[in-house]
Amino acid sequence: MAENNSVAALRIKDIYEVVPSSGGFPHVRSGEEIIFTVAGEKAVLLGRLLEAIDGKKNVKQLADEFQDETNLTVIESAINFLLSKGIIEEVVFPESSLALHLKQQIKYLSHYVAEPEAAIETIASTKCLIVGEQSIIKRLSSDMTLHGFASIDKHAVISGGNESEEDGFDGIRAKVPLADFVVLINRNFSSDYCFEINQLCLEHCKPVLFADLSSGGHGVIGPLCVGGQCSCYMCYQSRLLANSKTHREHLDYEVFKKTQASSGVSFGSLKSLEHIVDSLVVVEILSYLTKFRAPRTIDGTLIVDLFQTEIYREPVLKMPGCRACGAI
Repeated sequence: MAENNSVAALRIKDIYEVVPSSGGFPHVRSGEEIIFTVAGEKAVLLGRLLEAIDGKKNVKQLADEFQDETNLTVIESAINFLLSKGIIEEVVFPESSLALHLKQQIKYLSHYVAEPEAAIETIASTKCLIVGEQSIIKRLSSDMTLHGFASIDKHAVISGGNESEEDGFDGIRAKVPLADFVVLINRNFSSDYCFEINQLCLEHCKPVLFADLSSGGHGVIGPLCVGGQCSCYMCYQSRLLANSKTHREHLDYEVFKKTQASSGVSFGSLKSLEHIVDSLVVVEILSYLTKFRAPRTIDGTLIVDLFQTEIYREPVLKMPGCRACGAI
């Protein structure tokens, strides 16, 4: 028999049927022939077990169900008896795609980290907070779940950085201290909203990764701000935008948004760009948590340029006199 922590489920063999007997206890029959009748001192337990076995529960789950009536040893003995009679059988279902994906992830990480299982546990236990529009949150959280993240909180924000949550910005003020890692993906937020999130994470020493999808064919991942130890979002705005190759496009897009704000035009990026940015965001989070490589977005940003079909890094040096992180 499988161990009591086995994932193997127990089921009654297809050729058998459990039906009530005249004495009130079930018996097992194949067609019209009675194969086994519950009797003796185990009658009540065996009868109830036969009724509880549904092809989905394993030994541990059945033991938990009957824990108020008997102990695990008695349950295992009764199940062994039914197995020996050939009435029930164990069935192991195929692993879920998520479980298989995580196994592959452990195998991959084993080439880069000393303790891959511990790295996977770190990923699963890290409390992540995603801030963004609802559609972005849904897509990114699904991608993160496939990479083993099990604790994901979400904070939805509508276009312009206006809060869609009933509790407004107070809601995110309450969520940030509880998070281990914060991700903000900007598609139509104001810079002021990003500055507020930046400041909030700095105050609580929470790592926060910024990403930007607001410039059409260019996506930006970074900077990753870690408690004032490196450049923050305000450093990025102050320093990088003046030196970036995409600075002209960024300024033109900002003007466009302001002039078209009342026209009902939907701003955003190409869908293909969004998926690429999502993937790079996940990789950056994984690199920060597992240390399988140094995050590329600490003191820098990754630029995805679909028009030129390239991804490149631009440095973002910390501003010594930054109003947000300079004093930290």
